[in-house]
Amino acid sequence: MAILEGRARSVRGPHAGRLAALAGAVCAGALALPLSGVARASTVVVSTADSGAGSLRAALAAASPGETISIPTPGDYLATSAELAVTKDVTIEGSGPAVRIVADGNNRVFNVTAASVTLSDLTVTGGGLAGSTAAGGGIANGTGTLVLDRVTVKGNSVTNTTGGIPRGGGVFNAAGTLQIVDSTISGNSAAIGSGGGGLPEGGGVANAGTAVSIVRSTISGNTASIAGPGGAPEGGGIQSTNGTLTISDSAVTDNTGSGGAVSLGGGIAAFFTTTTLTNTTVSGNAASEPGASASQGGGILQFQGSLSLVNSTISGNTSSGAVTGEGGGVDAEETTATATNSTIAGNVASGAAALGGDVLSAREATVNLQNTIVAGGTALTGANCAAEPKSVIHSLGHNLESRNECGLTAGNDIVNADPLLAPLAGNGGPTQTMALAPGSRAIDAAAGAACPATDQRGVLRSAGAGCDIGAFELATPTATSGQASAVGLSSATLGGVASNPDLAGATAVFQYGTTTAYGLVLPTQAIGPTTASAAISATVGGLTPATVYHFRLVVQNGVSTSFGADHTFTTAALPVPLVQPPVAPVLSGLAVKPGNVLPQRGRGASTARARGAKISYSDTSRATTTLTVARISTGFRVGKRCQRKRPSHPGGKLRRCTLAVVVGSFTHADVRGLNSFGFTGRVNSKPLRAGSYRLQARARNSTGQTSRIVATTFRVIS
Repeated sequence: MAILEGRARSVRGPHAGRLAALAGAVCAGALALPLSGVARASTVVVSTADSGAGSLRAALAAASPGETISIPTPGDYLATSAELAVTKDVTIEGSGPAVRIVADGNNRVFNVTAASVTLSDLTVTGGGLAGSTAAGGGIANGTGTLVLDRVTVKGNSVTNTTGGIPRGGGVFNAAGTLQIVDSTISGNSAAIGSGGGGLPEGGGVANAGTAVSIVRSTISGNTASIAGPGGAPEGGGIQSTNGTLTISDSAVTDNTGSGGAVSLGGGIAAFFTTTTLTNTTVSGNAASEPGASASQGGGILQFQGSLSLVNSTISGNTSSGAVTGEGGGVDAEETTATATNSTIAGNVASGAAALGGDVLSAREATVNLQNTIVAGGTALTGANCAAEPKSVIHSLGHNLESRNECGLTAGNDIVNADPLLAPLAGNGGPTQTMALAPGSRAIDAAAGAACPATDQRGVLRSAGAGCDIGAFELATPTATSGQASAVGLSSATLGGVASNPDLAGATAVFQYGTTTAYGLVLPTQAIGPTTASAAISATVGGLTPATVYHFRLVVQNGVSTSFGADHTFTTAALPVPLVQPPVAPVLSGLAVKPGNVLPQRGRGASTARARGAKISYSDTSRATTTLTVARISTGFRVGKRCQRKRPSHPGGKLRRCTLAVVVGSFTHADVRGLNSFGFTGRVNSKPLRAGSYRLQARARNSTGQTSRIVATTFRVIS
């Protein structure tokens, strides 16, 4: 109690009243402690009745420690005669929200006093407790660990007519650990009636224990209220008195704290608590005192302890009072609060002396801002920010404010700049966010070293050229053209790297061509969601040898298109053919068959296709062969010559010789290999006379080289 009494002395008027009441209250959280046990088999609940065979109450009474109690059939399972006491370590497992555990408004639904209990896939509703120390209208947890997994807690309440501390309309964590996962806490209330006074705490969830963690869950539409004068409703959605409160990937929306003398924390009220919000949206909550003095912390009130906001959005919350509304978005008092890559925008503080539409730093508090947007808040003074004397709003750099009231003086802060925020909407991920429009000065302007790895939605940071200020990262893709490889005569492999930070898929394609106009594209390739780096390659064919080609990688997602730099490659040239030195033709196998030739009559060519003799030979190349015909006769040798005429004065014995007299020639266009064609027996268009003849052949190719002469003989007959 010394801590609470000290807290009461340290707090100004409205807080002092709250803490004095709290210090004198009876602790309602002292619930019986169980002993944990050993796992057993499961039991199936088959009756919706409040008690008796097959009922949930009977199953709880008979369960062994560690057992699973299964409720497979949808329906309303009654808990109307009294609360359901969970005194053993069990799991109560439904089949979905249509499995409803229903009380009649006169008792809580579950009272958990075991060391380890899990409730899953069911709805808890209709619980109600009345009294000055009523705690946990739907569920109360003692000193153990309670896990709510895919559980809906709605329509439960704690009430008192005058004064007192009714706590946890939906769920109360007395001295243990509470884990809320993939669940909904909605439409619950903690209320004090027309008698007024007192401290109704946590319309949805109240924590006086060690730790509360909320993951991928929604806390919405809950209320903490006082219908009469005096008192302080705390935490329309969530209230925590000590320990830790950790909220991630969740939404705290449309909760209300109202009435009394001062309303504290429409969405969240945390006292002496280490509070951490990550990837979470706090929106549409209200701390309201229309006929009384003050309200504080429309979205979040943090008193002592500490507050950390990371990748979170605080928007559209209001704090209003007849005298003052303070901290429409965040009210930090006697604490250190730090916002990193968060968006605090469009919150309202109203009243005659309203302070800090978006952020209030009070009672020697320090609010640190880094990579954070503060925009569009309204109040009588300090539309975006206000700091009381001895309190400070301190810039850690790279913030953006729509006005110039937060005292952001770091050289890389941006003031008097519209961040171009869209309204809260479902932009992907588990919570609503405020999207940045293209052209916002928040884009690529954050300090990268301080940026979380993703934005509030799960989009990769940084996207584009750098990390964005605020909770939303514009998911700009990147395309990096690489090098071409395996470049050949008519093909090449193009390479590059693509990134797609978005939650939806993207496409990548290579453009190529002989100029930077490209004109040709390869097939599109898919890039998966939140892909930091994907190697992209594709093979292109049908290219022209010895040609310069341009190419680039293009990546497109639902946000924008990124073009890689232009790169080039040159296809290989055709190989130069080896030039063989010219070779003289070679003739062989010259023959005339039959050897006796009967000339064709009349004038005509030497060669023909007609029947008769054939000339054949082989040539080693394409060439033109000249065939020369000479008549063979007997002559007389005179000296070294052979002549036809007999010498008139022989100088000794006459010597005979063979005389070849050329009678003409003709040509033939050879093919490489065997050449064979008809011979008419005519030379120079005339038939040869009967006698013996010599046929000799010499070939000449296109380069002028000639073969050796080959020869054969034949006879002409008549």
